[in-house]
Amino acid sequence: MQAYDIYAPWYDLQNDMEDIEFYQEMAQHYGGPVLDAGCGTGRLLLALAREGHSVSGVDTSQEMLEVARRKVALEAPEVRERIQLSFGDIRDFRLKERFNVVMFGCNTFQHMLTNAEQDQALQTVRAHLKDHGRLFLQTTNIKFHEHDPDVLYHRGREFNQQTQEWVDSFYSYRYFQHVQIQQFTLFLDVAAPDGTVTRKQVVLNLRYLFPPELERLLHANGFELEALYGDFQRGEVTRDSPWIIAQAIKRP
Repeated sequence: MQAYDIYAPWYDLQNDMEDIEFYQEMAQHYGGPVLDAGCGTGRLLLALAREGHSVSGVDTSQEMLEVARRKVALEAPEVRERIQLSFGDIRDFRLKERFNVVMFGCNTFQHMLTNAEQDQALQTVRAHLKDHGRLFLQTTNIKFHEHDPDVLYHRGREFNQQTQEWVDSFYSYRYFQHVQIQQFTLFLDVAAPDGTVTRKQVVLNLRYLFPPELERLLHANGFELEALYGDFQRGEVTRDSPWIIAQAIKRP
């Protein structure tokens, strides 16, 4: 079972970010249809569909997609009909539709750990973009996420209304500088209604990119970098920026 299949029931409790308004503005400006590459539980996808956009989502975790499908089923009919969900790997999925906007939200692209995987993912989404379509690629900024590798941090305690379970989460980071990969280990102590506690472990490996590297990577795969943002208010990228968000246009 892959990491996100384990994490799926608790993902939305721990990943409520301030990115939705940014992506709504981008979709409104450039128009749909929109592709959410690595859509997970549909957090961004649903927000865009509610605004009237046609949105397709692709993800490699069946459990995350199942959460997304349950959420979509609760929406009004006019919202449901704007959404398509597909199982697929962002390195080689194939959809018939072509899009005006493609999003790699959160840290999706950072799961591409090798140069070859990065190229494959960018070539795949490029093939799904219309001419002069826009790509938004979001990565976390390593300077913002430096942690002591010998410390186990308490992330928080949440209640899952659907399962009636409490979850205490703890995490650690370890950074392998020579390959620019950070290993994020998340421990979930899940307390069932009967008091039974089960520990689940999720290990995620994320590759970090620096702005010059990101620009070169985009250019090599048929994109032209238009802007780099350090946050969702479109601030410049600095040492302390939480994010590096690239906006690129598909070259002919």
